[in-house]
Amino acid sequence: MLQENQGQIRKFDNFRDQSNFNLYFTHLKIANMIVVKVTYKVQDAYVNTNKESIQSFLADFERLDPTQFVYSVFQGADSNTFIHLSQYKNKDIQQTLLNTPSFLHFQEQRDKNLATEPQIEVLNFIGSSKDIFAI
Repeated sequence: MLQENQGQIRKFDNFRDQSNFNLYFTHLKIANMIVVKVTYKVQDAYVNTNKESIQSFLADFERLDPTQFVYSVFQGADSNTFIHLSQYKNKDIQQTLLNTPSFLHFQEQRDKNLATEPQIEVLNFIGSSKDIFAI
């Protein structure tokens, strides 16, 4: 049976059927996954520039292996609030994205135009309606 200790897989002792086998490997993929939510507000005059900068780094992210991460950005109803939700298969791909030159430029320019400090939340992945990362 699958046993968890604070979200970490510790033991699986029943591979008798394929569904248990698939469940085990699905949980292994999730156990190492990194999920981060960043919420911030920019100044009114910077909203459109922020959206352009986001499109720039997203275009660069599209050139990377899509099986390693999902990066989504949302805009709040007030138009000044932005929410970035990033899901990384592991720390290596997280570091690759965080060190992409266009992303570093985005952060530098955004930080000069913040209306509120970014709120950073590390989340625990519970599940999804589809497989986020293909094996």
